[in-house]
Amino acid sequence: MLPPRALGSLTLLALSSCGPCAPAPPEPADADSPAPLEAPVPLPTARPWVFRELRGRPTVAAPLGCAPRAPTMQAEVPSTTGFVAEHGSLATLVVADATAGGAQLTGVGAMRFDAAGALAEQRPIPWLTPTTAPRLGRAAGGGWIATIAEQAEAGAWSVELWRDGAIEPVGEGDHFEAVDLGCAGGRCALLTPRLGPVARPGAEVRIGAAEAPIAGWQRVVIEPAEADSEAYPLAIAGLEGAAAAQGAAGAATKPGAGPAGSGPLVALVEKGEILFFRVEGAGAQEAGRIAATHGVLDVLAFPEVTAMVHGTPIDERGCVPPEAGGADAVVRFARTGEAAELRTPAPPLRGALRRLARGALATWIAPLGCGAQRRVVYAVVLDPAGKLAGEVIPVGDAERYAVASEGDDVDLWLQQAEAVTWVRLRCGGS
Repeated sequence: MLPPRALGSLTLLALSSCGPCAPAPPEPADADSPAPLEAPVPLPTARPWVFRELRGRPTVAAPLGCAPRAPTMQAEVPSTTGFVAEHGSLATLVVADATAGGAQLTGVGAMRFDAAGALAEQRPIPWLTPTTAPRLGRAAGGGWIATIAEQAEAGAWSVELWRDGAIEPVGEGDHFEAVDLGCAGGRCALLTPRLGPVARPGAEVRIGAAEAPIAGWQRVVIEPAEADSEAYPLAIAGLEGAAAAQGAAGAATKPGAGPAGSGPLVALVEKGEILFFRVEGAGAQEAGRIAATHGVLDVLAFPEVTAMVHGTPIDERGCVPPEAGGADAVVRFARTGEAAELRTPAPPLRGALRRLARGALATWIAPLGCGAQRRVVYAVVLDPAGKLAGEVIPVGDAERYAVASEGDDVDLWLQQAEAVTWVRLRCGGS
């Protein structure tokens, strides 16, 4: 997993927002709170997708421990179209149409599909440029929450929060960006770097009700103890605590294993390690560390936190260098003090961990070998202890993909040339 502005237009394209449909400004939390901003003019809606059942010889495979829960579908989609899935939203994609080369966006929208593959609904989403991806969340009622990042001046960025066409300022500062956003049980958490005129190590977490003004969200600063720290925020690893009342007594003794009422678990990267902090009341307490010498793909608490990391070095070609063996790459699923490993033909370009009712599904996309143009999406089920529940399965060829889960239901979306395949699975078992 990379910081937002490290994501290129090949994987994620950008969207626009609702425009002048903003409701009346909510009352600020205090006298110094800034007023809501005027929303950008929206782009047209994206070209509607229509899925049809994929018949004939299968072109995709289900990971071991998973089985189809509905027929596999496919839609014809221009190769310049990009998409991303919100982690917990099934049958839903955020889609952006673009001109050739992806230099300019032509249409955007959050699309929801019915069981037969028809477009059931399309809503606006604020994705402004192809290379500045918004962070996404869902309110309890299904409404969308997203971030907007805009460069104010050299080195300085402003971040706003968007809800149904209305936007509110979060802050403006040196290299200030929305790193991650998520919601659970009607409460949300936003992870950013520390806000200031000069970039500083550490992070900030803002927590509040999905419908409440951002100025009223609780702001917790994570300040590294070491004077020479280079820590920067990576991701929100666990959100269950965001649904509980803040300020509960007690603290987590293991990553992802906090008491009822504990706050979100967030991850920072610091000199080859992932540092986890449990947000508790008005502060944050370190909850564990995991080595990540060669880079991080994703982190997730299910319930104990697990990091999906590169287990071998990667050179400038995206390959394992000769001095490290020069053959297969290694992917590690690491917890505090232990790890499971597997081999893959080439280092993953990106990966994702998605929670199941018990355990998690790990997916990643990688070339078929060092320097190969062909890319394949792989998947494996992890049990609740973080161990591999079966062999790694190549799901199918893809140039990009997205994945979402709810309970044991999983949606995988694979794009190859001008077709997107929608794979609907049920994995694990409660």
